[in-house]
Amino acid sequence: MLIFVAGVHGVGKGYLCKKYSEENDVNYQSASQLIRNHGDIEIPLDKLASNLDRNQLILISALESLLNKHKKILLDGHFCLLQKNGGIKSLDKSTFQSLCIDGVILLENDSETIIKRIIERDGAAPSYDIDALIKFERENAFSICQDLNIPIKILSSSTIEEFTRCVNEIERKR
Repeated sequence: MLIFVAGVHGVGKGYLCKKYSEENDVNYQSASQLIRNHGDIEIPLDKLASNLDRNQLILISALESLLNKHKKILLDGHFCLLQKNGGIKSLDKSTFQSLCIDGVILLENDSETIIKRIIERDGAAPSYDIDALIKFERENAFSICQDLNIPIKILSSSTIEEFTRCVNEIERKR
């Protein structure tokens, strides 16, 4: 089972996935960490991506080997990425089709909270438009999930209890 936990940088994906995996029999992975580990590349602190197609192929390959070892995986990632030129790139539906996702949890929060978290984590405010990224992330998540018939749950300002409930609902419907 693969549950994709999506949302913009600083929304709390890593925090909730880590907390959940500490209490449950689940393997937690970050898409960017898998790409780093398996692609021998450096993803910069500013999260601005280049060579997106190559990175998505690395992710698919890395995840295929993990799915052979673990029966349940939480994958923290994005439906849209920031490009080096400052633009926002929606990831292609084919990537998500190749991942064979059982369900999506889209995490959202207000832009002020997200900016505060990014500053705390990275030591600097983001150089991109958070509100535009939130909008693109949501639109691409819904479009892809609808096209691929993947169940999607949206959590705003989520607690670990709400997150756990969503993971359990996706599991039960599988």
